[in-house]
Amino acid sequence: MALTVLLSVSSGALWALTSPDSKSTQNEDWPFADGNPESWHYTAQTQINHQTVSQLGLAWSADIPSPSGLVGTPLIIGGIVYQSGPGGAVYANDARTGKLLWQFHAKTRYNLPLSFVAYWAMHHNRGLAGDADRIYVAAGDCRLFAIDRITGKQIWMAEACDPTQPYGIAGPPQVGGGMVFIGNANADLNTSRGTVNAFDAKTGKFLWRFYARPGDPTKPENDTVKMEAKTWGKDYWPSSTGGAQAWNGFTYDPKLGLLYFGTNGPLPYNPLQRGKNAGDELFSSAIVALDARTGKYVWHYTTVPHDAWELSAVATIQIAELPINGTMTRVVMQAPKNGFFYVLDAKTGKFISAGQIAAQNWTKGIDPETGRPTPNPDAEWWNRPGQDTLQVPGTNGAHTWEPLGYDPRTRLVYIPARNMATLYTKDGSLDWYYPFRKDAKVKAEGFLLAWDPLTQKEKWRVSRTSSHNGGVLATAGDLVFEGTTEGAFEALDSATGRKLWSFQGDGAIMGAPSTAMIDGVEYIFVASGDNGASAQTHSAGAFNTTPNSEGPPRLLAFRLGGTAKVIPKEGYGAVVLPKPWRPRQPADLVALGKQVFQANTCDLCHGVYAMQAGRDIPDLRASSRDTYGAMRLIFDGAFKQAGMPAFKNITDKDIIALQAYLTDQAWNGYEAQQAQQAQQAQQAQQAQQKK
Repeated sequence: MALTVLLSVSSGALWALTSPDSKSTQNEDWPFADGNPESWHYTAQTQINHQTVSQLGLAWSADIPSPSGLVGTPLIIGGIVYQSGPGGAVYANDARTGKLLWQFHAKTRYNLPLSFVAYWAMHHNRGLAGDADRIYVAAGDCRLFAIDRITGKQIWMAEACDPTQPYGIAGPPQVGGGMVFIGNANADLNTSRGTVNAFDAKTGKFLWRFYARPGDPTKPENDTVKMEAKTWGKDYWPSSTGGAQAWNGFTYDPKLGLLYFGTNGPLPYNPLQRGKNAGDELFSSAIVALDARTGKYVWHYTTVPHDAWELSAVATIQIAELPINGTMTRVVMQAPKNGFFYVLDAKTGKFISAGQIAAQNWTKGIDPETGRPTPNPDAEWWNRPGQDTLQVPGTNGAHTWEPLGYDPRTRLVYIPARNMATLYTKDGSLDWYYPFRKDAKVKAEGFLLAWDPLTQKEKWRVSRTSSHNGGVLATAGDLVFEGTTEGAFEALDSATGRKLWSFQGDGAIMGAPSTAMIDGVEYIFVASGDNGASAQTHSAGAFNTTPNSEGPPRLLAFRLGGTAKVIPKEGYGAVVLPKPWRPRQPADLVALGKQVFQANTCDLCHGVYAMQAGRDIPDLRASSRDTYGAMRLIFDGAFKQAGMPAFKNITDKDIIALQAYLTDQAWNGYEAQQAQQAQQAQQAQQAQQKK
C-alpha cells in the first residue's frame, strides 16, 4: 500500500476502543454502515457546519491495494477506519494518519466448480458490518467472514449460499441483536431463489434461513412458502425458478426486534414465461419484515406487483418516528428503483403514503388508500409485440443501493436519484443506452433530491452532470455531503441545496461518506476509485466518462484545516483505446456476435456493448491479435484462476461472431475517442487564439 499523504498533526498511539453506543464528544465512532441502527446516515456532530465548511480540507489520502475502486461506506471504530473491497477484502487504516494497519483477503476458491454468478460477485463488494470486537464481510463466492477488529485475523467463516449453484454475494451484511444477516444475488439469471440467512455474530453458527420466493410447489419448506406459491400462478415451476433476491441492505430494528429488507423482481422478466394468472409473486419487488430472532415472516408490502421491469425494492430501508394523523408513529421508508418514495408502518407494514420522486411510466399512479399501483398498458412491453416500448425508470432504476441521508431535526430525506429509461425494441432486444441517444425522449439525468416524507413533496433538487452518483451524509451542521462519478466531493446547504464546498478527489465516488470524532476533531471519510466494486460495471461505461472517473482505489479523510493534496497516480485516467488491428466485419456477423455476447451475459463483467468500467477486468475493445487467437482456450477455462469462468458451450462459430462484434465495438470506441480528441484540440486552439 502506498500512503499518498500523511496528516500534519501527531498520530499518537492507537486509542482504546469506544463502544458503538458511546456519546463521547472527544471520540465518537461510526460503527454501522448507515451510521445508526435506523440507517439515517446522519451525524449529530456540528464542528463541520455550513459556516466552517469553507475551511474543510484533505487531512490524508491513502492508496488502497484493491484491484478495483471502492464503494462501501467506511466504518470507524476505535480510531480505525475499515473499508471493504472485492473478493471479501478488508483494509484497516489508522483514522488519524491513513497508515495501513492490516489487510484481510479471503483465499480464492477457483479450484471449485464455482458458478458464473460466484465468479461475477468476486469482482464486486459494496460494504461491510462491524461491532465492538469483529468486522464482518462477505466474499463473492458465498462465504461470510468474521474478522478480529484489532488483528485482522479470521475468527470464523460460514457458507451463506452454495457457490456451485448460481449464487453470489456482492452486498454488505448487517448486524443486530447478536446476529449477522446476509442475502445473496443471482445476477437476474432465473436460476436460484432468493434467501436471507442469519448467523450468530460471536460463533458463526447458522441460525435460520428465509426463502423469499417459492421453489417446487410439491416440496414447500414451510407454511410461508406455501403462501408464496399461491401467488405465482399456474405451472410457474420450473419455468420460473429465480428472483426475489435480497442482495443489498438490511435494517435491524432494535425496538421492535424486526429485520427489514427489500427484494428484486420475479424472473424471468417476461411474465408470459412465468406462471399463468399470477398474482403478486411474493415476495418479489417487496419490502419484507421478519422476526429477527426466528426468521419468521411478519409482514410485507409489494412495491411492484407482478414486476416485469426489474424495478427492485432492494434499497436501504430507514426507520423514523413521524407524526401520522396526529400520532407519533414508527415508520420505515424506502426509495426503490420504481421512482416512488414509500412510508409504511414499521410494526404492521400498513401503507401510509407514496410520492413520485422521478420520471416513471410503469403505473398510472398509487392508490392513496391501498397503496396498490394502477397498471399502465402502454408500459406492458410483453403485450406489445412488434412495437418499441419505453420503460421509465429503466432497469438501472431511479435509485438503487446508494445510501440516503435522513435529518431527524427537519425530517427531510436526501436521495441520490436519477431519471433513466430502457427501450424494449420491436425486435425484442433491450437498448440499455437509450437515454444517451440524441433522440431520446427521456435523457439520462442525475440529481440530489431533498424530500419531505410527511407531505411527499420535493423540497429542492440539484442537477448532476452524470446520472449515477454517490450516497449521502446528512449532518446537524446543516450540511449534506455527496460524491459524484466524476470525482467531485461536495457539501451542500441542507436547507437550500446551495453548494458551499467542493473537492476533486481524482476518482469516482459512488459510496457514501461517514464521519467520526477523534481526539475532539471531526473527520469525514469517503472511498473513491473507478466504480468497479459497485456491481454496476456492466452499465457504467457511459456513466464514468471523464479522466476523474478513473482514479485508483483510495480512502480520503477530511478535517477543518486540512492541507493535504491528492497525488495523481500513473496509469489511471480515461481508457485510451488503440486503433483496432483489423477492419470492421460484415454487419450480419456483427449482429450474430452481439447475440452471443448478450446471451452469455458477457455484459455483466465486461460492460454493456463491451464498454469496460473496472480496472480488474480487461476492456475487450482493446483485445490484441494474440487474445483473439487464445479465445478458445479462454472459454475452455484457461483463465479460471484469474477469475474468468469457463464457457464451454460457446462454439468456434460463436467465437468468430463474437470477435466480429468486439472489433465493431473497438472501432466505435476508437472513432469516438478520436473525434473527442479533435474537438478538444480545436477548443484549445480557439482558447489560445482568444488570448
